[in-house]
Formats: sequence, C-alpha cells, structure tokens
Amino acid sequence: MESSNLSCAICLERFNVPVTIPCGHTFCKGCITVHWDTKAERGYDIQCPMCNEKFNPRPTLKRNVSLSRLTETAAHCVETGGAIPVSRQSNTPVPPEAVCERHMKPLVIYCRNDSKCVCYECAISECNKHDKVLVKDEREKREEGLQKKSGEVEKHMDDTENSITELTENIAKAKVSLQQTSQWMNAKFAQLVKDRAQRLRETQGQIVALKAMPDIQFIQESRLVEVPRMKETSVNVDTNLQDKLATVTEALSRISKLVLEDLEKAINATVGQDKQDNVWHSQKFPERV
Repeated sequence: MESSNLSCAICLERFNVPVTIPCGHTFCKGCITVHWDTKAERGYDIQCPMCNEKFNPRPTLKRNVSLSRLTETAAHCVETGGAIPVSRQSNTPVPPEAVCERHMKPLVIYCRNDSKCVCYECAISECNKHDKVLVKDEREKREEGLQKKSGEVEKHMDDTENSITELTENIAKAKVSLQQTSQWMNAKFAQLVKDRAQRLRETQGQIVALKAMPDIQFIQESRLVEVPRMKETSVNVDTNLQDKLATVTEALSRISKLVLEDLEKAINATVGQDKQDNVWHSQKFPERV
C-alpha cells in the first residue's frame, strides 16, 4: 500500500509530477493547475486548497525533484508487488469505472469539449487545449444548476397550487351566483304571474258586470275597460343585479308582452260577442214605448 505522504490531496492518488507551492503543500502539477484555472475563471483568489493561503501573483509551478523520485520508487514497488490503486480516504480499491482504462489512473478531470471524465495524463496528451475542470468542481457547478432547477420546479408547483385554489374559489362563487340568479328569476316570474292573474280577474269582473247593463250603458262603459299593460307591473331590482341580469329581464318582458297580447285578444273577442248578442236581442225583442 502506498504511503499517504505520496498522495495528492486533490486526486487522492499517487503524485504525478509533484509540485510544491509556497505554503509547503504539494500536489500533482496537473491537478493544481486545473484547480487554479477554474478558480481564476470564476473570479476567485488563487489559494492553497489545503490551508487556503492566498498567493498574488500566481506562483510558478516547479517540479519537486526529490519527491518525484521517491514517488517513482514507490510506484515501482507497488507495480512489482501486484498492488492496485487505493483511495486514501476510505482505504478501499478505486472502482473500475473511476479509473482510466488506458493509463489506469483515476478520472479526476472533466473535459467539457468531449463531455467526459479523463485522467491527468489524458488531459495533457489528448485534451491539452480543451476546456477542462476538476471533476469535483464540475460536480459543484452541476449541483448548483440542479438546485436552481429545483427552485424553479418548486415555484411552478406553488403557482399551480395557487391557480387550482383560485379556480376552486371561482367555481364556488359561480355556483352561488347561479343559485342567486335562479332564485331571483323564480321570484320575479312568480310575482309577474301573480300580477297578471290579478289584473285578469279584475278585467273579467268588469266584463261580467257589463253583460248585465242595458245596451246604451254597456256601450258607454265598455270604453272604460282597459287591457293591463306591462308598465303597471313593478320591475324594480337592485341596480347591480339588474345590470347583471339585463338579458333575463328582457326575456321576462317579452313573455309578459305575449301574455298581454293573448289577454287583449280574449277580451276583445268576449266584448265583440256580447255586442252581437245584445244587437240580436234588441232586434228580436224591441222595447215597447
């Protein structure tokens, strides 16, 4: 097993081209370069990933020759002993899918141009001029994007719930309004029928009284019989309700007009028949002087 002193704190694997920065910490040259490039693109200060010491200007990276030789010696011992790469954090073998099949190195760098994870050797040889970041930095960016999308989804859910609540309330209000409209129509029509029936009874009473009168008085009194008019029926309602139910009121008015027309025809027919009966009676039984 490799010593933890020969492992990079960024990729957690054996150093590859180890470089020591001014604060004394050592990293793989490829790892620290990609890390600082990412921070610089985001406008962050250049600092040590371990102790957070800031550097201005950005330090020039030089190979740590002694540590590099020691790392190569340790690597040779591991290869001849048949050992496999081990993670310093968990002391468990690195999963096969997290290791480069060509170089058997951990996939610690993400190439945005190729949209895949690569090891630091592939990053230098194949993705040298590509846009590259550390895998953990790309993960942080993706997590931020997912968090933003999650917030948008929650907002849409809240908006949908509010819309459903508002729709439910509107439906309830519409039901109440419809019920009130129905009640108003029933009451208005009942009152209209009641008024028309009363006027009809009064007119019929006048007609019956006319039949018992002599001819001359009948002719004079018959002129006083009037057909009930719609204007005599009160249609006053609440202003707001009348505005809302203008169409309903117009329909009721038309119905009332038709009722009055039928009533007028019936009265005229009755009066005409009475006149004919009285003329026939006078001709057949003339009054004696």
